[in-house]
Amino acid sequence: MGSSLPLRAAIREVGLRDGLQSIATILPTALKLEWVRDAYAAGQRELEVGSFVPARLLPQLADTAEVLAYAKTLPGLIVSVLVPNLKGAERAIETGADLLLVPLSASRAHSLANLRKTPDEVVAEVARIRAVRDAAGSKLLIEGGVGTAFGCTLQGHVAQAEVLRLMQALLDAGADRVSLADTVGYADPRMVRDLFEQALHIAGDRFCCGHFHDTRGLAMANVYAALEVGVARFDASLAGIGGCPHAPGASGNAATEDLAYMLASMRIDTGIDLERLLELRANVARCLAGEQLLASMRTVKAARFNAAERFERKHTLSLFAMSMVSLYFVGLSVWQAVYAPTISEQANRLITLVSIMSSIFSLVLALIESMNDYRMKAHHMHACALAVNDLYHELKLMRPSDAAHLQEFRQRYNGAVRRCPYNHARIDYLMAKAEGAGVPWEDRAWARLRYALDVYALYGLALIVPPLVLVLCR
Repeated sequence: MGSSLPLRAAIREVGLRDGLQSIATILPTALKLEWVRDAYAAGQRELEVGSFVPARLLPQLADTAEVLAYAKTLPGLIVSVLVPNLKGAERAIETGADLLLVPLSASRAHSLANLRKTPDEVVAEVARIRAVRDAAGSKLLIEGGVGTAFGCTLQGHVAQAEVLRLMQALLDAGADRVSLADTVGYADPRMVRDLFEQALHIAGDRFCCGHFHDTRGLAMANVYAALEVGVARFDASLAGIGGCPHAPGASGNAATEDLAYMLASMRIDTGIDLERLLELRANVARCLAGEQLLASMRTVKAARFNAAERFERKHTLSLFAMSMVSLYFVGLSVWQAVYAPTISEQANRLITLVSIMSSIFSLVLALIESMNDYRMKAHHMHACALAVNDLYHELKLMRPSDAAHLQEFRQRYNGAVRRCPYNHARIDYLMAKAEGAGVPWEDRAWARLRYALDVYALYGLALIVPPLVLVLCR
């Protein structure tokens, strides 16, 4: 087993194919192109954009050729497609894909359900695809993906020896490289380590990728096990969408955002901008409203922002009520001061009592509003602190050596805190610390004072003004 982790890993985004094929929503082509563009902007350099299968079988992927054509205009982007047979491979060659993936299931039952071919018939199809590729003079790579490598919901147990035999058969048939997939999420880290070590012994660096599903919540643990033995490329799907239509119980893929975050935290470079990736995830979530999305990255932060928005609505209502009571109280006090000589003593006492009760009510509202506002700001502040903390640790991992990189980080930081309208002083302090600028003690003191004034000054006035008006009007 390898004693060290790789310094760099690649994430191949499969959401546009594996993700979309398993949900009911048919995403318009324009939105897919936007997805590709934003994924590229976020630093993703390997995308599986679709599959060349009949549209009647998978209408979600009917526009694969259009999406592939657009993706090929982005420099440095490796564009792959899944093909189930020779006809699909011919289209992949015609459209200029960089890589085609031929799925082969080690489970005979799943292979027949998915492709209507036995595993060995798929191997023979790979040999025909290789011959056509070579005859066309294409530089397209052929990857043989061995699925259900750890078990199958249709067949049950899948022998490790059979998985390795099929992997070797794919290489012998002409596949440029091979990968292993835990199609139904049966794997655990020990199983991954054992099988991947043997796969590397057979295929060496031609064993290129691991594909995990999060059915039992072990996808990230399985990725770590694969990293330990030296595998450094993984399939993942944004928001964890995906699965196999012909494998009952095969839930979502490893989530791209969770995987990118874990690798960054482990100081393994992926080239992915996490903030932009999460913005893309939010856009995709809006496009797939009603579909089940997975991934745990930023759920706490999102919940805190939502809570802050609820408090903000309460804040607006409380401010309105407090303003009305305060105006009523001040008006009543002024009226009493002006017309006191013309009214009876009993009426004067009654008005004084009403003024005192209004003042108390205003004070109570101010206290309640102060607590609500403090909680609202605390939620906003904590959410922003999470975002800045992520960027801070990423900055330490990146260790930028020039002003341009530092400026880019500053711009991303500004975007991360834009949603938070409160307490920028403390966040600015964190940012200055991250930039290594040093923060003088007087700036730290001023930041704390600004925070205190921001939270308490308004409500201090609300507590002081009504009694002051009452005294002056007497």
